[in-house]
Amino acid sequence: MTIALILAWITLAFLVVFDVREDMWWWVPDVQDEHGVDKDRREGFNVLVSALGPTLLVTLAGLAVYFRRLGQVRRFYQRKAKRNPERLVQTTGSIIGEVVGRDSLCDAIIENLRDTTERRVHIVVGGVGAGKTALLVRMTQRLAHKGAIPIPIRLRDYQKDLDFCKMARRRFEEEITPFVYSQASVDRIWRHLRYTENRIVVLADGLEEALKEKNGERDSYLRNAIRQAQEEGLPLVVTSRPHDPLKAIEAAIITLEPLSQEAAFEYVSAVDKGLDSRRLNRAVAAAGVAESPLYLQITKELNELDMLGHILLDDEDGAGDPRDRVDWQIRFDLAETWIEALVSGRLHPELPIGEEERKATVEYLSALAAVGLRKDRAEVRFDELVPAVNYHTEDDVQGPPPPGSHGALSRNAEAEDQNPNVMVRRELDRRLKRILSGNRPETPDNSTELCPGIDIRVATTWGMRMGVIEEQDGEQVRFRHSIIQAFLGSRYIEEILAGELRSSGALPDCRPRADQKLMEPGREITMALIFYACKESFRCSCKVGKQQESCPVAAARQLLIDMAEALLQNTLESRGGREFAVLTENRGRHLKVIDLYASALDVDCFDNAPHHKDIAAAISGEWGELWDYDQQTLVTAKKSLIRRMGAAARLVGAMNAGRPCYREMFLIGRQDPTYSVRFAVGQEIGDGGDAAYREIPAEGGVAGVAGEPR
Repeated sequence: MTIALILAWITLAFLVVFDVREDMWWWVPDVQDEHGVDKDRREGFNVLVSALGPTLLVTLAGLAVYFRRLGQVRRFYQRKAKRNPERLVQTTGSIIGEVVGRDSLCDAIIENLRDTTERRVHIVVGGVGAGKTALLVRMTQRLAHKGAIPIPIRLRDYQKDLDFCKMARRRFEEEITPFVYSQASVDRIWRHLRYTENRIVVLADGLEEALKEKNGERDSYLRNAIRQAQEEGLPLVVTSRPHDPLKAIEAAIITLEPLSQEAAFEYVSAVDKGLDSRRLNRAVAAAGVAESPLYLQITKELNELDMLGHILLDDEDGAGDPRDRVDWQIRFDLAETWIEALVSGRLHPELPIGEEERKATVEYLSALAAVGLRKDRAEVRFDELVPAVNYHTEDDVQGPPPPGSHGALSRNAEAEDQNPNVMVRRELDRRLKRILSGNRPETPDNSTELCPGIDIRVATTWGMRMGVIEEQDGEQVRFRHSIIQAFLGSRYIEEILAGELRSSGALPDCRPRADQKLMEPGREITMALIFYACKESFRCSCKVGKQQESCPVAAARQLLIDMAEALLQNTLESRGGREFAVLTENRGRHLKVIDLYASALDVDCFDNAPHHKDIAAAISGEWGELWDYDQQTLVTAKKSLIRRMGAAARLVGAMNAGRPCYREMFLIGRQDPTYSVRFAVGQEIGDGGDAAYREIPAEGGVAGVAGEPR
């Protein structure tokens, strides 16, 4: 009806604008007055024209301007989404490039969003580095090519309330500011695109980071926000890490699967640098880079820079097979080489800074990453590393610091010596002085500037230009990629976990501290411990089968085991196991226990005297206690742990470093009631070949630990 009225109004305006000739009105019947004299057939129309003419002209001109402006805005926005989708997705950095292998998933979601009768909210779930943000980048581009208006929003910016339609409206206004001059124009364009043309699609990234201030009410707020979007018919795609509120949300939950090896290899080898394609393919498979678009992009960039050779050829004669190496070692080498490319200037050569400043920037970023890891945060305030920047630190007390001090952290000398942030700052100071030795005067001990010439704010500015971090509110930074944060933070892991590693025996020359264990560590800090074990300077030098008194690798492994056991015990004590585990405050803790044990197995792979059989025995003994109310997530985590146990067993067999853990895996298979878990155990035992056959107990000999292997 509205369209018909508009068309009628435009037609009338057209007739007013152009000269109306008499012969155009043949359809109007003749009219005579009371004396029988013909009247002018146009007289009534002339009255109408004189009354409505100016209004019709203004209306026609306004409509022309409006539709012209609407077309400009639509073309401008879609052009940006097609050419540079990563600039619209605020959570991505310059590291993420072209996204491959996700087109079929994107098309399936888009097809559902186009169906107004069956349309549902879609939540894409994936772990750290699974490629959720990369998927949104690809979705943004493909939606624009199909004529839609994709609006990516960053959910961590919203901590008080969630209204996806209003958030998208504000984000859209920010992007079209160059083409509109009034709020009324924005409102009209939004209503037209949202309701008349139904072109708006909202892409929300990071549901797990939204509404953290709501605490106990957070789950209900999230569910209500999703339900409201569904009732309004808003096309909405949300990404999230696995977490509790997803279980009761009315939406289509999609688990993000890893890319295929074929797609990963095709992407990495797009530029031919003369490398052996078979060896490159094996390295891609061995490192598992298909599981993370970040590793995939790093591998591609290093291939384009011709810096993959030393990673693929791991021995002097170049005869080594990448598949014989530990996957985490290849990932570490990729990340380390990528950082070296940043420092040397081969990556981001457009930045007008030399190698010295680049090294200092990497040190600052590494120190900030380490501080964030201990707090399990991607955001780090400047004053947590350099209190003189701002005195309001988490460990601060009321009142200003005394003159000449480094903020509140200097109030107590003994406490300062044991504060991890202070230890990181001092180690950073030492490293910066080594970088600048001979070129800069040494920094006085009481200086608030750690390094003359480049301070923390300058370093973070260069870090932003490199795409590693983003600055927030001028007082803190956020790491764009959790894997990069874990790698950089691992360079200061001894400082942030000094007490824990000392109590595990890694640093016997230092006095152990009575520091509280990290009860619920995030995935990033466990990755940092694995990277720590990979580093050559911390490489295990123990003799095969004999553990040295002080071994960094052994300490990292023991720390992970201690955290797993403490977390498991904390959820079981005094309440009777499973009933206590389902309480709200303990949801997901057993999943973290599984992840900690898997990380301990990963670290153990770098020990010349591996203890993987002991770890497997501990896992087998506690397997019956591992429980979560989301059985699907629990089964997935268990199967992942079984795969890690199988990989560790094969590595131990290849090293001749002891008996592999196939017996313990067999006992796990006997305990678990889930077919898919038992099937995974059978697969790993089957891959073990003769070694597994020798370790599996004889029939009837599996009573506890008394069975003898065949």
